Formats: sequence, structure tokens, C-alpha cells
Amino acid sequence: MDDSQTVTRELVGKQESAAQEVRAKPFSDIFRESLEEQFASLSEASEKTGVSLSVLTRYKNGTRSLRLDTVEKVWPHLGIRLEPPSFAETVRTQGLQKAVIEMVQSLALPDLELARRCGLNQPTLWRFLHGKNVIKLEAMSKLWAVLPIRAYRGKRRIDLIQ
Repeated sequence: MDDSQTVTRELVGKQESAAQEVRAKPFSDIFRESLEEQFASLSEASEKTGVSLSVLTRYKNGTRSLRLDTVEKVWPHLGIRLEPPSFAETVRTQGLQKAVIEMVQSLALPDLELARRCGLNQPTLWRFLHGKNVIKLEAMSKLWAVLPIRAYRGKRRIDLIQ
């Protein structure tokens, strides 16, 4: 193999890995981007979702995380389709928290193993799974990364990573 073939392969490899990095994002980043795409301004988002403008502004500026109950108010407006269909239906009818809890239970993993895989501490995970705590968007992002969930914006698949 000559030098030009080697350089070409290296460039193709770099382009492929860059494409994977662009496509695969944490759920929290996808949520933020979708919020920015769907609404012309934060005041419009606040008006349509019922979430206060100050909360959305601090979230966008990175000075505040969103609690899952706030995420649930914004979620229906983002245009993200979820699969499997049973998960999407549970999200629609019972909310994100209930849908994630059911998905986690279907995995039948011990809490400690699940906590290890997603990088959350076991007490926080246990309180969330037993309905005693509302977690924040970043923690949900870590949990979603280990679940068999697919998300789509339009026809484009969004890869979820931790």
C-alpha cells in the first residue's frame, strides 16, 4: 500500500469517527437542542409549556438543571418520537418517569448493577425507581443511555449516549 492510500484511509477513518461523535449525544443535549429548534424564543417556550421564563433562561445558560417534572411539561412540544411503541405510549399516557421505571423493571437488573452501568449512585437511583424522588435531566440522561430506547427527530435517528 502506498502513502496516498494510507492517508486516504486515515482521513476516511477520521471522518467516520467524527460523524459518530456528531450523531451520538446525551439525552440532555438532545433535549436542549430540540427546545431551541422548536421555539423561536424562550418566552414562546414558557408560554406554550407553562414553565417559567426564569427557569428556562437559567437552564439555557447552564446555571440550572431541569427536574424531570419540568422536563415532562416541555417534552410534548419537542417533536421527538420514541421507540419501542409501548415505551412511547407509556410516556404519552403516564409520563416519562413512569415509562422509565417500567423500562428499568423490564430489564430485571439489580439496582446496584444498574447504578454501576449508568453512573448514578445507588440511593438516588433507588429513590427514583420507588417514586420517592424526582431526578434531574442529567441523571435521566445517564439512565436513558443504558435503556433500549430509540429516539427520532423527524425521520432522523438520534443516538443516545451517556
